[in-house]
Amino acid sequence: MNAETANVLLMILPLTIALTGLTAAVLIDRFIFREHRRALFVIVAVLASLIVQNYFEHSLSERTTYSYWRLILSIYGYAVRPFVIVLFLRLVGKRDKLFYVALFIAIANALLYLTATFSGMAFSINEDNHFIRGPLNLTVYAVSVLLLIYLLFLSVKQAYRVRKIESVLPILNICIVGVTIVLDWVTTKNMPVSFLTGGMVICSIFYYNWLHLRFEREHESDMLRGQNVKLMLSQIQPHFIYNSLSSISELCETDAKRAQALTDDFADYLRYNFTALTTEKLIPFEKQLEQVGSYLNIEKARFGDRVNIVFDTRTKDFEVPTLTVQPLVENAVRHGVCKRAGGGTVTIRSFETGDYFVAEIADDGVGFDVNAVTTDGNVHVGIENVKTRLSYFGDTLEIESKIGVGTTATIKVPKYKSIPDGGKVR
Repeated sequence: MNAETANVLLMILPLTIALTGLTAAVLIDRFIFREHRRALFVIVAVLASLIVQNYFEHSLSERTTYSYWRLILSIYGYAVRPFVIVLFLRLVGKRDKLFYVALFIAIANALLYLTATFSGMAFSINEDNHFIRGPLNLTVYAVSVLLLIYLLFLSVKQAYRVRKIESVLPILNICIVGVTIVLDWVTTKNMPVSFLTGGMVICSIFYYNWLHLRFEREHESDMLRGQNVKLMLSQIQPHFIYNSLSSISELCETDAKRAQALTDDFADYLRYNFTALTTEKLIPFEKQLEQVGSYLNIEKARFGDRVNIVFDTRTKDFEVPTLTVQPLVENAVRHGVCKRAGGGTVTIRSFETGDYFVAEIADDGVGFDVNAVTTDGNVHVGIENVKTRLSYFGDTLEIESKIGVGTTATIKVPKYKSIPDGGKVR
């Protein structure tokens, strides 16, 4: 194997392996949309054809014959490369009017270079196999830059809307394509594979990673909404509704004003839980305490002195995900103090340390073995979903419990961190 052949393989083999790996990844990956999968397959096919075209055009350029075949290969390269950028547009944006305008521009560019078969307007190759630029030879560069500007606009617009670190990838791809276009323009040595073709292979891999991460992010949002439903259904059980209405009914005959107040608390409780189904935002801890208060008023009306509540909230100026504090308080009441003969006390504390805001929900109820799998499905679903919701926003939940002593649930909220899904920085 001579040095030139080794250099050719050194350029082509890594690109071929990269496209093969990308094809395999797209085939088995379920976390990208079908239309994006199809676009990636087309991109891989076009880039593979461009690698072949680059190689054979390079080989023919070293000879004094085969000018016709070199002409055909050159036409193909000039005509097809802008279509790769159009496919990138399809990955980033929608098939709207501007997308079809971009597609029309790429088609017009292809038609222009097809004229090389009978005119030197774009370029020509003479009988000695020398490449001759025509007056419109730079059209492919102008078209590529125009398409890249539109691609940059879509990428920046989406990055501003989503505000995720992975949104940088499409913008980075534009930089890669722009740099490789300049390198192809200023490089005088004829390369077996153009810088632009190699750069587009790298971009296709970055786009795949970006699509995968974006799908996962959207799936996380769907999962979060599903957890909202599970938590709400695990809390608003039929017997709780019946018992609450029964307590209100009894008070109507003995204490009408208290019955009215309890009805308002019950309405607030239901409103909060149903509203939580459609929100993924963080809400102030103080607001969550208001909802907890509505729930505790209902339980106090049912159980009287069996349920005692102590508030020790030294700080309230922080935010937590919706449906996190209330489920822990409900677990403390239903599965802690109410299962203990004579009832008990639920203590809700909040304070801050150097790095964290801390919320604790403690009870002196029956307790449980935290290392054992609970037999109560609602308790298990509630705690696990609260943990998942908190971790999604960078917070943590720790459970400590001793049988016969009680349980303490501790939420830790870092003071300084980035919040997902368009949130601010604490």
